[in-house]
Amino acid sequence: MKYSALFGLAALALGFVACDEIEESTGLPQTNPQLPILTVDNVPLTPAAAAQQGINLIQANDNGGTINLATIETPADFPEGYRAEVLSIELGKDAAFTEKQTIQAVTDAEGNVNVQADDWETAHQALFGKNPGATTTYIRIPAWAVKGDQTIRLGNENVYYSTFSTQVTPFDLFDGYVIEDAYYLVGSFCDWDFSKALKFSHNEYDPYDDPTFTLKVPAFTPDWEWVIIPESTHSAGHFVDAPQSSFGVEFSNSLKGALVINDTQDYGTPGVITENVGMLFKVNMLDLTYEIEELPSVLYTPGNSNGWNFDNSQQLVSYETGKYRGFVYINGIFKFTDAPNWDGTNYGNSGTDGVLSTDGGAGNLELPAEGEGLYFADVNTNDLTYTLTYISAVNIPGGFNGWNINSTMTSTDYLHWTVVADLQGGEFKFAFNNSWDLSYGGAADDLQYNGPNCKAPEGTYLVTLDLTSVPYTYTLTAQ
Repeated sequence: MKYSALFGLAALALGFVACDEIEESTGLPQTNPQLPILTVDNVPLTPAAAAQQGINLIQANDNGGTINLATIETPADFPEGYRAEVLSIELGKDAAFTEKQTIQAVTDAEGNVNVQADDWETAHQALFGKNPGATTTYIRIPAWAVKGDQTIRLGNENVYYSTFSTQVTPFDLFDGYVIEDAYYLVGSFCDWDFSKALKFSHNEYDPYDDPTFTLKVPAFTPDWEWVIIPESTHSAGHFVDAPQSSFGVEFSNSLKGALVINDTQDYGTPGVITENVGMLFKVNMLDLTYEIEELPSVLYTPGNSNGWNFDNSQQLVSYETGKYRGFVYINGIFKFTDAPNWDGTNYGNSGTDGVLSTDGGAGNLELPAEGEGLYFADVNTNDLTYTLTYISAVNIPGGFNGWNINSTMTSTDYLHWTVVADLQGGEFKFAFNNSWDLSYGGAADDLQYNGPNCKAPEGTYLVTLDLTSVPYTYTLTAQ
């Protein structure tokens, strides 16, 4: 059986005198009675049956806001004048309590341990975000000895008198509106065939905490129609009569505006794209807004490294008229093209280093002397010149490492770079070749050339930099 003393009990001035004081009548050191030693099991604390079955914060709030979590009894052999109480509890995201929140508890005269629904909701959002779905929550309850305004924790900071888990339903901050995990674009561009719908991208956060979804759409025949559908409708394979089953627009030709919820098989007013250019869709499924931007002009890099496949080749993005830059993996011969096929302008070997040729019979560009690897290309189609900078190191300087420009990431394919780091809730950037001459920063789903610092949450994460396509992105996976 585990034993623990009343931690720091001597500091409570319980009427005992120090053992080095002298007994006046004998001249000998005075001895004191042994302070009581309490077993952990000697303080009965029982979780409430209802709390173990599940806690609904909405119902608790409607019924006065108090949640009865447990009962605690004061043992008969407790120090005189002291009462066993619970002053706070801990909520954990997992059984190890790697992420936890503490909320205040109150023990009434009958030993009922109560907490407030509002306090629990605040802690729940800190742990799990705003998703209104029920979540498994871990709970552990310490205990205190209380006498008036004197309090002391029983055992020590690692002793808990009850630990259990339960399903917690938080407040619904969205009045029943559901944000699904995935959304798709469907329309005339795919003959309204749901199996050919284009899936929006989303980051690693819960969509209730970050409801923005993005999608890069290639150029289609002008005047194509589009509608957004959630995963539930996509899984059905057709438009359905159900709440929030599809999303149209107010004005069909607008590139920015409000999405309109459709609850029937009639999907309402579709959006229309009138240009034969690639588009970037950004939709906010909480605010129900959308914005469509024309994608920048790009160069493709078909070659040996991607099997001469345009879809698999890296793209260089235009940053000025006729000027393009970006990363490309090279392991053999290749070319630059301004179309995702051979029908546009093809840029090949002129016979002079750093100079391109648009002659249809021009040869392929050669693997640079540095050999297979990742390169940063800068191409000027105005004067037909280009440079290829070999990337010998990918760095991740940030506040967590003192902005060490030599901190490195690793890769097995030259296009995905990873590192595990304690980001400490600070800022960081991606740099290259142990230098600030070339860096990328900004939003996780849209890194920009020499952009601003990236923001990081607290904790240790697997950081993955993805250079396979533009815009370049990074993800954070908790470890």
